[in-house]
Amino acid sequence: MKNSISKNSEKTNPAFHLFLYLAMFFSLGFVVFGAVGSFFALIDKTFESAVESFYQESLRSAIASLVIAIPAYYSILFIINNKLAKGEIEPDSGIRKAISYLAIFVFFAMSIGSLVSLLFGYLNGELAEVSFLKTLVFLAISALMFAFYFWEIKRASFSKKVFDIYFSLSLLIAFSAVATGFAIVDSPRVTREKKQDREIIEAMENARQRIENFYFNNGKLMESEEFENIGLEKDVREKIIYNISGDKEYELCSRFNYSSEDGYIYDYLKNEWRFPAGDHCFKLRIRSDGEISEKMIR
Repeated sequence: MKNSISKNSEKTNPAFHLFLYLAMFFSLGFVVFGAVGSFFALIDKTFESAVESFYQESLRSAIASLVIAIPAYYSILFIINNKLAKGEIEPDSGIRKAISYLAIFVFFAMSIGSLVSLLFGYLNGELAEVSFLKTLVFLAISALMFAFYFWEIKRASFSKKVFDIYFSLSLLIAFSAVATGFAIVDSPRVTREKKQDREIIEAMENARQRIENFYFNNGKLMESEEFENIGLEKDVREKIIYNISGDKEYELCSRFNYSSEDGYIYDYLKNEWRFPAGDHCFKLRIRSDGEISEKMIR
């Protein structure tokens, strides 16, 4: 009796069905974003000598999306399929059709967008291998999802055979994306150390501007005591050594955890501020264009 009442309640509860389908669609977006981001990062890592940079930030976001969204998406998908098999959700449910058609449209749009991106990248002179592989990944994932939801909206039989094939294949791809991400992402310790390097370089760039402003206002370089109050955060400033080496020449020195060649310095800084791992000095001269040369600490 209780089971009968429960089933009837489910059939007359479209709001709950709407919640399930919307939650599934929302979590699916994070799964696709995470999988695409993880495989894109692998491509960038493979061709990092030929691309401008390899962004760890986007990879960490992709991994987080996958770890959180995979259990949510596949749990809800499993629940929905069970309810369809038991007749608790009607095959011709308007909610089911609307959300499924929305998913089909989104993945169709993704396929068109990836092809446009490939052609644009080729015409814009981007590396052909990178553009092709990224487009292939995008097309493969969107085509798999498009095929499933197109089949899903058309099917009248809810046997688990075809569903289990999609469920297993897509879950394998999702777990592969997670494994790929963890294999190439920096550890939290490395991330913290690279962040410290970036903070030092950003502080040096700010210090250079303030030292030059001081020179133009006072006709001389600031003394070491004045550098102590230059306005940088104390924990970062204490890692920077300031030495005067001439009337218009000075050095900013620090210890770096990694080389700037590892590609983790922001684009607007990486061309001027290049350094190896370890102790390093930048020899600067007061000029309007901020000329920089390099000198190793001995």
